[in-house]
Amino acid sequence: MKRIFILIQISILFSCQNNEQLNEKSVIESINLKAIDSTNANFEDSILKEKDSTSNLEEEEPNLNNKTPIYPVNVLEALEMKDNAFGVDYLPGELKPWDSIVDVKYGYYELFKKPEENFEKYIVKQAKVFKNTDSSTTLFLNCCECDMQTCFHKISFYEISKDSIHPILKEKMLPKLKIKDFIKDTNSVINIIEKYYAQFHEILYYNSVDEIIGDLFQKTYFLSEKGESLIATPEYNDYPRMELGTYGVQLKDEEWSTIFSNLNDIELEYDPLNKKFIRK
Repeated sequence: MKRIFILIQISILFSCQNNEQLNEKSVIESINLKAIDSTNANFEDSILKEKDSTSNLEEEEPNLNNKTPIYPVNVLEALEMKDNAFGVDYLPGELKPWDSIVDVKYGYYELFKKPEENFEKYIVKQAKVFKNTDSSTTLFLNCCECDMQTCFHKISFYEISKDSIHPILKEKMLPKLKIKDFIKDTNSVINIIEKYYAQFHEILYYNSVDEIIGDLFQKTYFLSEKGESLIATPEYNDYPRMELGTYGVQLKDEEWSTIFSNLNDIELEYDPLNKKFIRK
């Protein structure tokens, strides 16, 4: 009887040990499964984060204000590159003081003289950078220059690629425009010029009406607000009028009024694929 009792106790002991081992094994397996699930979840999260970061890199534009940009769209950096390569632009001191507009986000820079009595706002310098589809940048620059007779605006273009810059001919950047393209009623203006053609020819040696019109007004270009488009406009040249006046030849005020009222601006937009301005 005692022997049977001992055998029962031994059997119970082994059973408890087995149960403990099974429980311990199930706990370990459960822990391992949780660790695996956690690892998988972390791995999936890292993959998603990597995809998100890659997506953001693809969607976001490169930081072009870094020291070594892919191409400089920062207008101040572009102007500095131009000045270092080709010299600083001389601006007429007689137009000082002037104010400035610097909008790096839109790549626009402007110096201007505030409007005063009998004088409108006067552009001293304008600059704008345009991004091209081939990752290069075009810099447009418009500077005022003055000589002994008058002040006028001179434009220039530059292409920037990585860390190099080179000038571009205006003929490659702008559509061909004649002064007549800016005149709404060509016949009215021509009739006035023809009336004084003999004096223009005798005093200033002009040989055609087109030549006179082309000298009375010179094409100049200004950027619109924020530099979104380029405005071609006829800028009046006072020299022929002054020269005629010295010989007592004067167009009547209403005739000048007719000429000026028939002048029109032409708006141009930038084509980033062909890297030039075209008519809208």
